[in-house]
Amino acid sequence: MNSNLQTPLKGVAIGNGWIDPPTQYKAYIDFAVAKNLVKKGSEEYNKANEIWKKCEKHLNSQKIMPTGLNECEYLMGTLTEGLQRKIDGKQVCMNVYDIRLVDEYPACGMNWPPDLKDIKTYLGRKDVVNALHASAKDEAWVECNGSVGSKLRNKNSAAAITIIPALLEKIDIMFFAGDQDYICNYMGIEAMIDKMTWGGSKGFSDAQTSDWVVNGSPAGTWTKARRLTYAKVYNSSHMVPYDVPHVAHDMMLRFMGVDFAAVASGSANIPSNVGNSTKPVVKPLTGISDLGDGDAAAPAKSLEEEKAKWDAYYNAGSVALVLVLLALGVGLFFFCRNRRRHLGFGSNGMRPLPDDEENIPLAQNDTLREKNETDDEWRARKGKGRANPDGHEKIVFDVGDEDDDEDGQPARRAAS
Repeated sequence: MNSNLQTPLKGVAIGNGWIDPPTQYKAYIDFAVAKNLVKKGSEEYNKANEIWKKCEKHLNSQKIMPTGLNECEYLMGTLTEGLQRKIDGKQVCMNVYDIRLVDEYPACGMNWPPDLKDIKTYLGRKDVVNALHASAKDEAWVECNGSVGSKLRNKNSAAAITIIPALLEKIDIMFFAGDQDYICNYMGIEAMIDKMTWGGSKGFSDAQTSDWVVNGSPAGTWTKARRLTYAKVYNSSHMVPYDVPHVAHDMMLRFMGVDFAAVASGSANIPSNVGNSTKPVVKPLTGISDLGDGDAAAPAKSLEEEKAKWDAYYNAGSVALVLVLLALGVGLFFFCRNRRRHLGFGSNGMRPLPDDEENIPLAQNDTLREKNETDDEWRARKGKGRANPDGHEKIVFDVGDEDDDEDGQPARRAAS
């Protein structure tokens, strides 16, 4: 916002972000208890509380609010330590990005999502590298590059929570969080919002949380006040769009202020509502009958329904066309028969010549023969013989044997 870049920045959306370490570190304990990952009074719970006390002391001693501290990083691992177990002889642990899943120890989520290996293969393809103009260095893509990560670390850079209130004076911001993520869980983000002061008030004290429904199913909750939107997304992990793509799309379109009444394609046509605010769904125009029906809120027809409708139109049109052709044929037959009778034609289709009409007989072909011309010479001058002096009929086009190619060899048949 303070740069010289002429970028018309309108808003920022942050999904399951690490924004406020003091609040979010503490939320590891609260979330673990709320989700029954640990029990109060258990060994893991007590050890985690001891770590938190030391962590809080170090955080409060910092001149600027850091993005993280080593003294605090053991909290999450301590709480999830008791969740390790063996499955089919392999040591597994909880996936910290999605508490519904497990992963091999000690990855605990670093192997997730499962298509990471396909992404690596795809981004390693030469054509993709060239398309992305990433050929300056002969290196393969990796998910986490150590040298890049080290350059992004700045001990003098304060946590993002310190600039969020000032940004809200200029642009819209949305925090969204999948409810199954542990490492940056929604409870920490909600606690952060409750503590934050912006736009002259603290937290969402003057806002109402609404139910958010997409395609008839609960998608989460939606809260908005003073340019800040918070969306809690049900049944989703650290990567919301990976788990619930249509819900994520609806969320982003709403945040961007898209005019749904002007969109008549794609997943934008999936019905949704936030509280009493229902998204208008435009019915795609599929024919003249759809124009001006005023049914702007009707859900879009599926491809199967559209295909069935056009098949019905086609079949009905085909039957009508056959009937019209039959009617025309019958009508033409009677018209021609009546016309022949009117003009005096006989039943054989020939009109009798009047007695006084001149009758000139056609000349016989033999009259065209030259004198002293033999039969062979005569045949050579007429018909196909004229084009083929040897007297044999010339083959103009021959498809040949279907099993022979141009060289006379058996041809291969293409497999379908």
